[in-house]
Amino acid sequence: MEQKTIWIRYFFIGIVINLLLTISCGRKFTDWLQHAEFEYVNQTNYTITFPKGQVNVVVKPNTTTIFKMTFGANEIVTADSFPNNGSPFGFTDTYKSIFFDNIKCLDLSTLTINNPSGKKNYVAERLDGRTYKLTYTFTEADYKRAVTCP
Repeated sequence: MEQKTIWIRYFFIGIVINLLLTISCGRKFTDWLQHAEFEYVNQTNYTITFPKGQVNVVVKPNTTTIFKMTFGANEIVTADSFPNNGSPFGFTDTYKSIFFDNIKCLDLSTLTINNPSGKKNYVAERLDGRTYKLTYTFTEADYKRAVTCP
């Protein structure tokens, strides 16, 4: 009789474990993404160049260039939900300078305001539910803050 009682306990434990596994495996997990179109407007008379990974982004005088990126996200996406410093000038870039005609340089590590390294300096516009266009405009003031490149 003792053996039958032990067997029934293990049987019920097995049923409970099976139910827990069935419930937890039945959940649907979604990888959410958010997309950004970084739009750089160059209102100067100088060609602006900045490195992004293995590529140099070039913005000709008085033109606009768009740079697209994708980030991991939560279910709800807002302009503020992009990662801290969520711009092409992320923490992984080793050299954070903007070049004007490769003569003058703007060192982003020394600037705290009005520079393209922080997302708060962009104008955000929602394009669809998960995509934002973030616009930064380079002006003559940016060029005047730049120094002769070393």
